[in-house]
Amino acid sequence: MSLVLRDVREDDLDVVHSLNQGALPAVGDVRREDIQWFARVAPYFRVAADSNRVHGFLIALTPEVC
Repeated sequence: MSLVLRDVREDDLDVVHSLNQGALPAVGDVRREDIQWFARVAPYFRVAADSNRVHGFLIALTPEVC
């Protein structure tokens, strides 16, 4: 499997939310609306995807955003 890192897109947000919630309790519980907020304000929000689907994601925030 070959993955590429790319900017998140609106149509990725459901999958990103599902991946996050599937990793509980190792990560924080978030609402779908929280993922949308991250997509709007995070200076770095990338997904790892192949040609068929998103397999992971990374969100980085700066102190100004938090």
